[in-house]
Amino acid sequence: MIKEDDNSDKLLYSKLEDKIKLSKSKNKILYTDFLNSTQISKVNKYLASIKFNNYIFYGGFKNSERKICIVYPEKFTENMIEKNYKNIFSVIRITLPNENKDKYTHKDYLGGIMKLGIDRSRIR
Repeated sequence: MIKEDDNSDKLLYSKLEDKIKLSKSKNKILYTDFLNSTQISKVNKYLASIKFNNYIFYGGFKNSERKICIVYPEKFTENMIEKNYKNIFSVIRITLPNENKDKYTHKDYLGGIMKLGIDRSRIR
């Protein structure tokens, strides 16, 4: 077991353990909300400390900064999980009329989505 830095780490590890237990008992693929690079590092260390190997990190593309941690039961392989990414992720497509193209930036889109009440941890 690794030392928890604060209550947020304790909550992160607790939620992760719940997902691992549920994944094993229900034979289901489960995943966390999006994690930042610090959380990813802590989760990696934590999973190594409890000797849990059935997980992968994925963020939608190879070098994404924010990723989810996908945990899966022993009957699955990493290759099987990779084939099911489309069942894990949902994508929002925003299409603008030609006159509005190049008018908005990433922060405008992200701000608009968050104003809908979607939590940041659900967005890459």
